[in-house]
Amino acid sequence: MENRKMKQKLYNIWVQVGGMVRVWVRERLARVKLFLDLAFGKKPKFLGERIEIETDNII
Repeated sequence: MENRKMKQKLYNIWVQVGGMVRVWVRERLARVKLFLDLAFGKKPKFLGERIEIETDNII
C-alpha cells in the first residue's frame, strides 16, 4: 500500500513538472515567433469590422 502511494505522489510530481515545461517551451516559442514577425514586418490578422471602444467611463 505504501509503495502505491509513493508511486502516485511521484506520478503527480512528474505530471506537474511536465506541464510546467510544456508551458515554458510554448511561451519561448511564442516569443521567438513575435520577434520573427516583427523582423519580417508581418501584420496582425483581424477578422471583422473595426469596433470603437469608448474610454470616457473608465474608472
